[in-house]
Amino acid sequence: MSVLIGLTAERKAKELRRATEIEAAHKAWSREQRRAFWQGAALAFLGVPLYAVSWYLTDPAEIALVQAGAMCVSYVAPWFRFLIFHLRRVEHE
Repeated sequence: MSVLIGLTAERKAKELRRATEIEAAHKAWSREQRRAFWQGAALAFLGVPLYAVSWYLTDPAEIALVQAGAMCVSYVAPWFRFLIFHLRRVEHE
């Protein structure tokens, strides 16, 4: 075995531990990213039934209230979810 290739057992264990930690961090990041995406998508589609409810109402004030709620759920809630996701990532780095 060449001297240039040889590593001590301690160094090998350290490199293996480091590689394992990097892989675990990558898996956690991917899992967190997928979770944020699917939560945002679910929030976006959650407002659709509220819009449908507003079609069956007759009072203009109720219609406006339900449509405003649907808009908040469909557009504002996912935006805040992604904002929180990114702020947490910045906080950890």
